[in-house]
Amino acid sequence: MDKNRKKFYAKISSFTLIEIIISVSIVILLTSLSLASFNRQTQEQKLKEEAKKLVNVLELAKRKTFAQDVSNRICNDFKGYQVYFQNQNNQSQYSLRLCCGSTCNPYFDIQPYRISFSFTSLPTNGYIWFQPLASEINFSNNANSFTITIKNSNINKCISINISKFGLINLDNNLTSC
Repeated sequence: MDKNRKKFYAKISSFTLIEIIISVSIVILLTSLSLASFNRQTQEQKLKEEAKKLVNVLELAKRKTFAQDVSNRICNDFKGYQVYFQNQNNQSQYSLRLCCGSTCNPYFDIQPYRISFSFTSLPTNGYIWFQPLASEINFSNNANSFTITIKNSNINKCISINISKFGLINLDNNLTSC
């Protein structure tokens, strides 16, 4: 019987410890590479979503201005809507403001938005002002067009939004290195 037992165990093939360690190492390496790629793709998607949200707010400001919607607030001298940008202490935010009278002030902020990325093409404070019955839009830098660049520092990628003097808003869906 001893001979039969030896023949039986001789036929069974098994993995050596080295083979198991190599196999587990390969699996761990492939998993870590796929997780890094997934994280980068998730960050890129978040950047695109923030840009789309900003474009929607700009379009909302434009539509509310043309409709002369004062959002149930008392305003005797409606001057339009403004999207106001702030970039301070690595925190970026923007707000939709109702402009009543000669200026737009924070008292008339309708909705503030905080984003986890930074605006790279704006001064510390900037705005885009949609005015009723005006053929052009006012920018804080008095230019013919305005480009907003949003940067995700985690992946070092940027996305741009271009606004023309005549109110055309264009989101460039291509992410660029910055």
